[in-house]
Amino acid sequence: MKNILGKISDQITYRKNQSKLPIFYFDRTLNVGDILNPYLISKVAGKDTFLTKHRTHAHLLAIGSIMHFGTEHSHVWGSGIIESGQLPSDSILKRMKFYAVRGESTKQLLQERGVSLGNLPLGDPAVLTSDFYSPKRSDKRYKVGIVPHFVDFDNQIFDELKENHDIRIIDVRQHPESFIDQLCSCDHVISSSLHGLILADTYNIPNAWIRFSDRVIGGNFKFLDYYSTTDMGLDRERLSQLQPKIINDRVTLNQILTNIESVCRINKYIFDKKRLMDSFPNVFI
Repeated sequence: MKNILGKISDQITYRKNQSKLPIFYFDRTLNVGDILNPYLISKVAGKDTFLTKHRTHAHLLAIGSIMHFGTEHSHVWGSGIIESGQLPSDSILKRMKFYAVRGESTKQLLQERGVSLGNLPLGDPAVLTSDFYSPKRSDKRYKVGIVPHFVDFDNQIFDELKENHDIRIIDVRQHPESFIDQLCSCDHVISSSLHGLILADTYNIPNAWIRFSDRVIGGNFKFLDYYSTTDMGLDRERLSQLQPKIINDRVTLNQILTNIESVCRINKYIFDKKRLMDSFPNVFI
């Protein structure tokens, strides 16, 4: 009954949005990494998008660790896996269509499950954002922007920093353009949010991967998947040993902030952005 109701709901939604592009993304919590989907895809495709909840018709899976939501109607452009144990069934995977995936780890797991990917592009489509949006420049510069994952945002470790005029705490629960504007007002960024890091790299802001808690689902998998597409991934041994800097007290946080120049770097995307862009599925244009 649930599947039947889902199909009916999708049919109604598709009829109302015939001129728009159907996409799926996680929408239960406002999060810049998820909202990048309708924002960026509409710019790449040149048309508006709509969210298809039940995924019973052709739709796009793009930015985010959302491949486990895939159905036989999914077209994948840059999505990744949240963790190694979460993938659709083999029968669904064989029906899904792949145009690009986020990184080497996702690619390897799919191939181990018998999915033929050939020489498809690797990359999170968020790396294309700077081709479509130039941030508004603020007169005020911050030495450090701190971007907690939304599950970390209320951590008391940030309380004493809110009055520090050299530090900006940036909430991921906002529209991509305002988020990018705030990010680009900072000279350095530390982040427990994957797309805080990706966008910092994309806009050439030195940054560091931080862990404030164990509450971010998927552990290190999605981060290492992304870093495999950057110059960090050119050294496989170094990449395999990469870990976030753990900050669970104010003393450690202050040490990181004091030595911010030495802990941050820009990770350069090593593949061809044009090829990633051109791999966007023509069926949706």
